[in-house]
Amino acid sequence: MTLEILACSRCAAEYFPRPMRCAACGGRHFDTQAIHTAEVVAVTQAHRVPEGCAYRYLVELAGGRGVPVIAASPQLLQVGAHVLVDQDDHGAVFIPANPANTHP
Repeated sequence: MTLEILACSRCAAEYFPRPMRCAACGGRHFDTQAIHTAEVVAVTQAHRVPEGCAYRYLVELAGGRGVPVIAASPQLLQVGAHVLVDQDDHGAVFIPANPANTHP
């Protein structure tokens, strides 16, 4: 499932996740914009994760025109890198494992 950023139909303000109303203009209708890649803004390591969980890093991403999105990653990523991003059927955002995305 592709990650979708929502843009207010009235003023184009972008959001993730979906708000009830646009904070900028009060609009209630939103258009979706599919996001396939995003820029890594910050990375933190989760030191206690459930047994068997491969996603040991939480990553702040800038999607769309800078909309902040938090994603899970199985690998350490470099700040400033552009990475593939996806969303599962339950709404969880994650970065698929990709050797090209690893931190040197």
